[in-house]
Amino acid sequence: MTALTAPDTRVDMRRWSQLALVAPLFAGAPPNPLDLSANVLVCVLALGALGTGLAFVLNFHVIRVAGVSTSSSVTYLMPVVATVAGVLILREHLHWNQPVGALIVLIGVAVTQDLVRRLVRKPAATADAGPYR
Repeated sequence: MTALTAPDTRVDMRRWSQLALVAPLFAGAPPNPLDLSANVLVCVLALGALGTGLAFVLNFHVIRVAGVSTSSSVTYLMPVVATVAGVLILREHLHWNQPVGALIVLIGVAVTQDLVRRLVRKPAATADAGPYR
């Protein structure tokens, strides 16, 4: 992991401050937190704790079990899964470029995980394979 240098931090903070100044002009003023209903607050807390928290825990589990490169490959597969779910569950329309993009992503994941070489590589022959060949 690389550390941020001072110039990188300044540029990042400048972008966030610009966004903070411009966003209210388009979105309007944010609601007063005291005016939010209990249902809204529960939903926001559930989304943060369950959605983000569970994803965080699962991501570190994948890193521990399968490694960092596999964990980053999971991120590349999210749009593919979201597209398939949108078509199957929400009955969204599939355009020609979506399967092509999914194929490119899947090939990229297979290359980074060295799956092609593992599938082509034959297991090493042993001197005594036993009765089960």
